[in-house]
Amino acid sequence: MSEQGRASSNKIRDIVRLHQLLKKWKRLALAPKARKNNGAVVPKGFFAVFVGEEMRRFVIPTEYLGHWAFEKLLSKAEEEFGFQHEGALRIPCDVEVFEGILRLVSRKEEEEEEAVRYCSSEHEILCR
Repeated sequence: MSEQGRASSNKIRDIVRLHQLLKKWKRLALAPKARKNNGAVVPKGFFAVFVGEEMRRFVIPTEYLGHWAFEKLLSKAEEEFGFQHEGALRIPCDVEVFEGILRLVSRKEEEEEEAVRYCSSEHEILCR
């Protein structure tokens, strides 16, 4: 093979490698930031959701699913992404709004736990 033929062959190989590298970088650049956390372990009794345009990850107790606010959010997610949506559970909601809903739901859970503790201590006193 002549010098010119080898040089041309090396240039083509370099162009192909560069093209592959650019495709890989583009794929990584366009990947959602939340994907980095995608492999993180979710404890038993919890589930992970990605919220908003920025796909912020939240790990939430499964008991929150029974709350009316979460039922509305899941209904909204179904409307936007469909029931057969593949991948992570996405919630179409602003992160700030979602954080407010979490505070509301967690406060309600704490109030219910306090009521249960109060009722069970009252029950113990009455049953003695």
